[in-house]
Amino acid sequence: MARRRRGHQSPPPLGREEALALFAGEDPAADRAGVFLSFVMIPVEERIGEWRFAGAAASAGAAAATIDRFLRAMGLHEPGSTTPALDLLRSGVLERPDPPEDGYAYVGLPLAEIGDHRVLVYGEGGAPYDDIGLAILEVPAIEGRGDHPFVGRAAETERPDAWPDDGA
Repeated sequence: MARRRRGHQSPPPLGREEALALFAGEDPAADRAGVFLSFVMIPVEERIGEWRFAGAAASAGAAAATIDRFLRAMGLHEPGSTTPALDLLRSGVLERPDPPEDGYAYVGLPLAEIGDHRVLVYGEGGAPYDDIGLAILEVPAIEGRGDHPFVGRAAETERPDAWPDDGA
C-alpha cells in the first residue's frame, strides 16, 4: 500500500504503459497544465549516478520533451534517436519502485528544495544499470502563478569532470 503524506491523497505514479504513452506523445493527459520538474540521473562513475535537473515545464507532455532534450544535450542517447527517454523506458533497464520513495535513488533527488510534490513518472536503473534514472515531479503552483525555486532555472547539463570521453 502506498504511503500518504499528512492526509494528502495523490494519485499513484504512472505505470509503465502510461509512461510509455506519455513519452510517445500518445497520452491525452499530456496537455494537463501544472508545474512539472524533470530530473535525470546521469552516471558519474561505474554504478554511481547523480540526479541532474533537466528543466521545468507547464504540462506533463512538455516535461517528457524536456527529458529528451536533456538526454540529447548530455549525449546520453543512441545516435539518430529522436526519442531517447522513450528508448530508455522501452529498454527495460529502469525499475519502478512502488512507492517511488522505497527506491534506493529517490532520496538523492533534491527533495528539500523541491518541497511538496507528486511523483508522476519515476524509474531507476537496477544492477548493473544503477547509475541511471529519470523522474517527473508535479509541484503545486504557488499563488496560482506556477512560482517555484526550479521554475526558470537552467538545465544542469555540465558534464562531470571524471566522465570518460566518448569512445574511450
